[in-house]
Amino acid sequence: PLVGGTDKMSNEVAVGTYRTYAYVPEDEEFTYDNWCRAVVAGRTFLSGGPILHFSVDGHEIGDVAQLSGPGTVEVEAWAESILPIYRLEIVQEGRVVASAQDLKGTRRLELKEKIRVDRNTWLAARCGGPNYFDGLRHHDVWTRGVFAHTSPIYVACGGDWWIYNESVAQYMLTMVE
Repeated sequence: PLVGGTDKMSNEVAVGTYRTYAYVPEDEEFTYDNWCRAVVAGRTFLSGGPILHFSVDGHEIGDVAQLSGPGTVEVEAWAESILPIYRLEIVQEGRVVASAQDLKGTRRLELKEKIRVDRNTWLAARCGGPNYFDGLRHHDVWTRGVFAHTSPIYVACGGDWWIYNESVAQYMLTMVE
């Protein structure tokens, strides 16, 4: 699961930016232990401002959606932000497979798409400021970009979920070294 954040360093940055958010079900009391269980379950998103919601065939962030074989899944996502956002994207194994945008900037974007799935995979949602993913960013006073990114929802296609990518594993080993 994605986890990260920092403390509140000045009054120049809005409360709630650059945080890990974890979904604690409504029927559970909000406690540190329940928040930790939500993090372990992968029900997180990182944010530099926007709030993100994401589901795949009704499954929430951190879940495994089971398919009997190759097919399509329906993804739904929305993002809301106090600062303008320009793009909302669905990412499958690092590639953008669906997007919604508002070239003038908006405080809410929504997306509902059908995505083809041919094998075990993962999907996530992300959003950002103007051309955020192209390098031109809307910045806060500390020049940090406005963005949010969910942990994945995994899709098991025809059995148990398992995914391994040799090039990604090698890249991560290189980073650790």
